Amino acid sequence: MKLLFNIFSTVSFIGVAGIVGTGIYGYVNRDAIVEGIKEAAMEQVMEALPGMMSGALPGGDLAGDLPIPGGAAGGSAGGALPIPGGLPF
Repeated sequence: MKLLFNIFSTVSFIGVAGIVGTGIYGYVNRDAIVEGIKEAAMEQVMEALPGMMSGALPGGDLAGDLPIPGGAAGGSAGGALPIPGGLPF
Protein backbone atom coordinates (compact mmCIF):
# COMPACT_ATOMS: atom_id res chain seq x y z
CA MET A 1 0.00 0.00 0.00
CA LYS A 2 2.89 2.33 0.80
CA LEU A 3 4.29 1.73 -2.69
CA LEU A 4 0.98 2.79 -4.25
CA PHE A 5 0.91 6.02 -2.23
CA ASN A 6 4.53 6.76 -3.19
CA ILE A 7 3.68 6.30 -6.88
CA PHE A 8 0.63 8.60 -6.60
CA SER A 9 2.70 11.16 -4.72
CA THR A 10 5.46 11.08 -7.36
CA VAL A 11 3.00 11.42 -10.24
CA SER A 12 1.27 14.31 -8.46
CA PHE A 13 4.59 16.04 -7.84
CA ILE A 14 5.58 15.70 -11.51
CA GLY A 15 2.22 17.14 -12.58
CA VAL A 16 2.46 20.12 -10.25
CA ALA A 17 6.09 20.74 -11.28
CA GLY A 18 4.99 20.72 -14.93
CA ILE A 19 2.23 23.24 -14.25
CA VAL A 20 4.59 25.51 -12.30
CA GLY A 21 7.27 25.20 -14.99
CA THR A 22 4.78 26.11 -17.72
CA GLY A 23 3.62 29.12 -15.71
CA ILE A 24 7.17 30.32 -15.17
CA TYR A 25 7.98 29.87 -18.87
CA GLY A 26 4.89 31.85 -19.85
CA TYR A 27 5.69 34.62 -17.38
CA VAL A 28 9.31 34.94 -18.48
CA ASN A 29 8.48 34.88 -22.20
CA ARG A 30 5.18 36.82 -22.06
CA ASP A 31 6.46 39.73 -24.18
CA ALA A 32 7.60 37.44 -26.98
CA ILE A 33 4.34 35.48 -26.84
CA VAL A 34 2.24 38.66 -27.02
CA GLU A 35 4.30 40.02 -29.93
CA GLY A 36 3.94 36.73 -31.81
CA ILE A 37 0.17 36.82 -31.38
CA LYS A 38 0.03 40.48 -32.49
CA GLU A 39 2.10 39.73 -35.59
CA ALA A 40 -0.10 36.78 -36.52
CA ALA A 41 -3.26 38.86 -36.05
CA MET A 42 -1.90 41.76 -38.10
CA GLU A 43 -0.88 39.37 -40.86
CA GLN A 44 -4.41 37.97 -40.99
CA VAL A 45 -5.93 41.47 -41.06
CA MET A 46 -3.56 42.66 -43.80
CA GLU A 47 -4.47 39.64 -45.94
CA ALA A 48 -8.22 40.24 -45.48
CA LEU A 49 -8.18 44.05 -45.77
CA PRO A 50 -8.01 44.44 -49.59
CA GLY A 51 -10.99 42.12 -50.07
CA MET A 52 -13.01 43.92 -47.42
CA MET A 53 -12.31 47.39 -48.80
CA SER A 54 -13.11 46.60 -52.44
CA GLY A 55 -16.86 46.33 -51.84
CA ALA A 56 -17.17 48.58 -48.79
CA LEU A 57 -17.64 51.92 -50.54
CA PRO A 58 -19.79 52.81 -53.56
CA GLY A 59 -17.64 52.95 -56.66
CA GLY A 60 -14.54 52.02 -54.66
CA ASP A 61 -13.68 55.72 -54.17
CA LEU A 62 -12.22 56.38 -50.73
CA ALA A 63 -12.54 60.17 -51.14
CA GLY A 64 -16.10 60.11 -52.52
CA ASP A 65 -19.14 61.70 -50.92
CA LEU A 66 -20.54 59.39 -48.28
CA PRO A 67 -23.91 59.95 -46.63
CA ILE A 68 -23.63 61.26 -43.08
CA PRO A 69 -26.32 60.28 -40.57
CA GLY A 70 -28.35 63.27 -39.43
CA GLY A 71 -28.32 65.22 -42.68
CA ALA A 72 -25.88 67.26 -44.69
CA ALA A 73 -24.82 69.39 -41.70
CA GLY A 74 -22.94 66.46 -40.20
CA GLY A 75 -25.24 65.14 -37.53
CA SER A 76 -25.93 66.55 -34.09
CA ALA A 77 -24.60 69.67 -32.39
CA GLY A 78 -20.88 70.23 -32.52
CA GLY A 79 -20.45 68.12 -35.66
CA ALA A 80 -20.57 64.86 -33.70
CA LEU A 81 -22.39 61.92 -35.19
CA PRO A 82 -25.48 60.75 -33.28
CA ILE A 83 -25.03 57.72 -31.03
CA PRO A 84 -27.36 54.85 -31.93
CA GLY A 85 -29.76 53.94 -29.17
CA GLY A 86 -29.84 57.43 -27.66
CA LEU A 87 -27.22 56.90 -24.96
CA PRO A 88 -27.33 59.75 -22.38
CA PHE A 89 -23.88 61.27 -22.91
